[in-house]
Amino acid sequence: MKYRLALRTLARRLFFILAILGPGLITASADNDASGIATYSLVGSHYGYRMLWVVVVVTIGEVIVAEMGARMGAVTGKGTADLIRENFSLRITLFAMLCLVIANLGTTVGQFAGIAAGGELLGISRYITVPIAALVLGGLVILGSYFYVEKFLLALSLFSLCYVASAILAKPDWGEVLRDSLLPHLEMAPMYILTILATVGTTITPWGICYVQSSVADKGVKMSEYKYTRLDVVFGAAWGMWFQHSSSSPPPPLSFPPEYAWNRPSRQPWRLNR
Repeated sequence: MKYRLALRTLARRLFFILAILGPGLITASADNDASGIATYSLVGSHYGYRMLWVVVVVTIGEVIVAEMGARMGAVTGKGTADLIRENFSLRITLFAMLCLVIANLGTTVGQFAGIAAGGELLGISRYITVPIAALVLGGLVILGSYFYVEKFLLALSLFSLCYVASAILAKPDWGEVLRDSLLPHLEMAPMYILTILATVGTTITPWGICYVQSSVADKGVKMSEYKYTRLDVVFGAAWGMWFQHSSSSPPPPLSFPPEYAWNRPSRQPWRLNR
C-alpha cells in the first residue's frame, strides 16, 4: 500500500512538472538545431572533451538570460521588442530589429539546410523535403493556435533523446568527460577562441530571448506563479546542456579501407591530442 501511494505521489509530481514545461524547455531544445549540432559535433571532433567546460559555462549564461527574459515578461506583460521601443529611440529600435531579422534569417536558412541534409541521408531530394517542410511549418504557425503549437514543439523536444543514445553508443570515458566538464582548458590559438565564440553564439541567441519573454507574456504569467516558470527555464537549460554534451562527444576511432585518403590518423581530428 505504501509503495502504491509513493508511486502515485511520484507520478503526480512528474505530471505536474510536465504540465508546467513550456518556453524554457522549447528554447533550450531549439538551441540544439541543425546549426547547433553541426557546431557541437565539429567542436567534439577537433578538440575532444577539452571544450566541455565551455558548455557548462554557456549553460549558466543561458539560464541567466532566459530567466531574465521570462521575468521581464511576467513583470511587464510585454515582449522584448515592445520594451525596446518604449525605452529607446526609434533609430535604436530599428537597428535592434534589423539585427534580429538578420540573425533569424541566418538561423532559418540553417534549419532548412539541416532538413535538406537529413532528407538526402534518407534518399529524398532537397527539392522535395524543403518545400514540404516550409508548407507544414508555415501552416502550423499561421493556422494553428499557440496552445497546440507549443505542445507540438514540446513533443519535438523529445527527439533530442537520440543524442543521448548516440553519446552512450560512442562509449566515452565518463571520468574524462566529468573532468573536462569541470576543469577549464584554455588555449590562445585563434581557432580555439573562434570555436568558443561559435559555441556561445549558437547557444545564447537573440530569438531565444524574444521567444521566452513573449511566450511568458502571452501566457499571462503572474509573479505569484513565476516560480514554476523559473523551474521550467532551469530544467530546460539542464536538458539542453545534456544534449549539447551528447552531441559534443567525439566519435570512436573509425576504420576505413586503405583506398580512402582520410583513413590516415592525421585526417581524423578526434584522434589528435588525446
